[in-house]
Amino acid sequence: MIDYSWFIIFFLVMYTMAELYFPQSHQQYSVAQYWIMGAVSALLFFLSVLIHELAHSFVALKYGIKVHSIRLLIFGGLAQVASEPKTGRHEFLIALSGPAASMALGMFFLTVYSFVLFGGSPTPVSAIAGWLAFANVVLAFFNMIPGFPLDGGRF
Repeated sequence: MIDYSWFIIFFLVMYTMAELYFPQSHQQYSVAQYWIMGAVSALLFFLSVLIHELAHSFVALKYGIKVHSIRLLIFGGLAQVASEPKTGRHEFLIALSGPAASMALGMFFLTVYSFVLFGGSPTPVSAIAGWLAFANVVLAFFNMIPGFPLDGGRF
């Protein structure tokens, strides 16, 4: 389920990418290209947040915990489960799965960035992949801060 606040953040991320980040860091593109890059970046970033939450859900399901829904909110997502994990180990693995997925996505986008950038000149693909690599690694580390409702608050 997508909360209405998600659309506000989606637009703000797209706007920030199109009007601030890409024009400052990649000055060779047109305004239309910046807006397309901003829209693609925002879409892939929120897809990354969804994958982060799906990772929690898949691990929870593996340990027999029913997942009612995944809700995308203004500052991230929330997997709503039917019950608490049976053991501390299960709790730890469920909590760790989201940051692990974000870190894997960060490494994937870093690989895309590297292949595209080192294969020739910078392109919109390398610019987007570079930002997504950074954003996913930051998301992984931010979520491991030991404070509830972050994933680190469940360790």
